[in-house]
Amino acid sequence: MLGRSAGTPTALRCSVQGRAGELTALTFGSLRSNNARESVYEARKRADPEPPLLAAPEIAPAGCRLALWQSRGFGPTPTTFWALLHMERTTLVVFSSLGMLAVFLILLADRLGWPTFLEFVLDPATAAWIQAIGSIGAIAAAAWVVQRQHSLDLHRAREEQVAADVARLNGAMLVLMRQFEKLLVYRKQILEPVRGHRVRHFALPATLPLKPDGLHVDWQQLAFLAQSPAAATLMDGIRAHDAFHSAITSLNERNQVHRHEFQLSVEKLGLDFSQGVSGEVVAKEIGPRLTHTLQKSTDSVYQQIDTAIILLERVGADGAKTFRDLYRGRHIIGFTFPESVSGEELEAARGSELSSSQPTDA
Repeated sequence: MLGRSAGTPTALRCSVQGRAGELTALTFGSLRSNNARESVYEARKRADPEPPLLAAPEIAPAGCRLALWQSRGFGPTPTTFWALLHMERTTLVVFSSLGMLAVFLILLADRLGWPTFLEFVLDPATAAWIQAIGSIGAIAAAAWVVQRQHSLDLHRAREEQVAADVARLNGAMLVLMRQFEKLLVYRKQILEPVRGHRVRHFALPATLPLKPDGLHVDWQQLAFLAQSPAAATLMDGIRAHDAFHSAITSLNERNQVHRHEFQLSVEKLGLDFSQGVSGEVVAKEIGPRLTHTLQKSTDSVYQQIDTAIILLERVGADGAKTFRDLYRGRHIIGFTFPESVSGEELEAARGSELSSSQPTDA
């Protein structure tokens, strides 16, 4: 390179012998020796055995030591920060006490005079007093160490307990979120297409039974929230959870009636909906009992699913905020309506808890 001597270290001259630049400049022909009797193998054997360093890695310069938390790969946390601050305060108090003791001894020596002070120091009674004071200090230091260790153990136990409580809470929120999504999908795909149908109790198709396996919350594990500011939110979660299972039960019962009674009656009577059979004809053929049962069960399904969805959404949105305020700095799972839900559907869901649309009688 221009402006550099042959031996100046560069990014390409970082090997042990500093010959990476020379090795990269060599060609295949230059590996041959001027001596005709020397083979290419012997010429390569004379080459630098150390591999050249052709890149400059980002390493700390020699003599520069990383901080302990940097060398271990993690940064300071609020807990370690306050622990270090407490240690600094303790160190400050200890050294301040030693400084005050030194000042007192200096003033005492100045007051008594150095000869008298020397006699005071050499007096056997003084040694006894120093030993007694040292023993008391050792006892106090031992008691402080025990108390400090106990405080650290209590703090560590509290942190572990909080972490366990947050894990159980997030587990419950995850189950509620799955319930919320399951009802949203079912309402969008099955209920909404015939919500405004004149005879929706006939038009609503029967589906396979919904199995809420794995969608149960053990609320006894969250009983500790009953004594916290989030007690009301806990009750809302229990209500939403029970509303989901009630909606699933009503849905499965309605589907069973539709599948085993209504469809069998329609098949026996030979009614064909593709031919434009009216609801009045169907109601007359299957009888008032089955018509009334289907109408009431269908209305109950719509109302209970809408109510369960709005209750679950409140827990996922407002309840998550309450839990985050209770466990500041902790990650709490939350959920709400997806962006794909239209404004009309959102208003209908929020208003369904007070009233549900009733279809016109057949």
